[in-house]
Amino acid sequence: MTEPIFDHERLDVYCLAIAYVSSSYRIGKTNLKRIVSMLTRLIQRTETVSEGSTERVRVRARVPQS
Repeated sequence: MTEPIFDHERLDVYCLAIAYVSSSYRIGKTNLKRIVSMLTRLIQRTETVSEGSTERVRVRARVPQS
């Protein structure tokens, strides 16, 4: 006879793997939202185009002091 395909040890490993992938997905999704939000704010803050002319106004980004 052959050994069963699923035993308790393998099922425990599968459950841990599923939990890990699930938490990694959530963390990745949260980080992606933060990055997109940060880039959106950066774009809005650094360059504004006047609608009446082709003149551009550049604003310097704040540089943190160490």
